[in-house]
Amino acid sequence: MIRVPNRAPGTAGLIAARLDRLPFSGTLWRLVLLISLGGAFEFYDLFLSPYVAPGLVASGMFTNAATGLFSINGIGFFVFAAFSGMFVGCIGFGSIADRLGRRAIFITALLWYSLSTAIMAFQNTAAGVDVWRFVASIGVGLEQVTIDTFLPELVPPKQRGKAFAFCQLIQFSVVPLVALLGWLLVPRHLFGLDGWRWVTLIGSAGALASWWMRRGLPESPRWL
Repeated sequence: MIRVPNRAPGTAGLIAARLDRLPFSGTLWRLVLLISLGGAFEFYDLFLSPYVAPGLVASGMFTNAATGLFSINGIGFFVFAAFSGMFVGCIGFGSIADRLGRRAIFITALLWYSLSTAIMAFQNTAAGVDVWRFVASIGVGLEQVTIDTFLPELVPPKQRGKAFAFCQLIQFSVVPLVALLGWLLVPRHLFGLDGWRWVTLIGSAGALASWWMRRGLPESPRWL
């Protein structure tokens, strides 16, 4: 059974009614922006695999063709590790935000992704890359379901479509960015590191910067 915060009878309805009457102010836009920036690195990770794959193959750790059903050094397994991690994050850990709060899980998931991705960037075996890709993607899955809950709890009903459209705009804006970074960096070897590692580290650093900016994000009043 999911534990929810204790509150006096009728309090939840009063809070919801008050939130629904709030104007869509600059403060709310700022909160939507902070949430959207976190989601942007979720999309960065979603579209990362095809752009770093050539670099992983060129490094000798991975091959284009799998040698078996569960060949850990095949690019297909690298992609599988990402989506299976997101599945675990969504299904296995999604309800944690109902117990511990939207803000706590939202911020923790982003930090989880950032640190795990940074560790993945310094792995020198296919198994190591796959394991940390899986771990990082758990944070992505957890972030995804928390955003979809957090945003509508902060925004009045009549403005939610606009808020989600803005959120999607910010999130999808990183898709050409990761493509550009892959094109510029993956074929190169800079400062002793393969280009695919730099593309991964940039995503990790961006997520960490977003985490830093969102430390002041308030908890969802509807959850409280």
